[in-house]
Amino acid sequence: MTLRLAYDEIGNPIQALRPGTAQNIAFDATSQQNGTAFDAGTRVLRLRALTADCYYKIGANPTAAADGTSVLLGQGEREFVRIEAGEKIAAIRAAGVNGTLNIAEMS
Repeated sequence: MTLRLAYDEIGNPIQALRPGTAQNIAFDATSQQNGTAFDAGTRVLRLRALTADCYYKIGANPTAAADGTSVLLGQGEREFVRIEAGEKIAAIRAAGVNGTLNIAEMS
């Protein structure tokens, strides 16, 4: 795969990410993973907690936990995280409210 940079009007490269596949994970009191591992073309994920706070974890077979060992993402917040090919993401609710985590793959 060849990556092409965008350039500004005077020829300087612009650091930007290209959105790819998007998906939602519905999370509750049990850790929920996305269905398939991310491929080699995905370098970054943009995460957004749509409807409630959640904790998330990234890895080959991650299990998110609401005990402080996973990363907290507040409702409405966005975060960009780097991933490796073959990894997945898991999410679990932070406090009594089920919700949805939106994931956008970026390259």
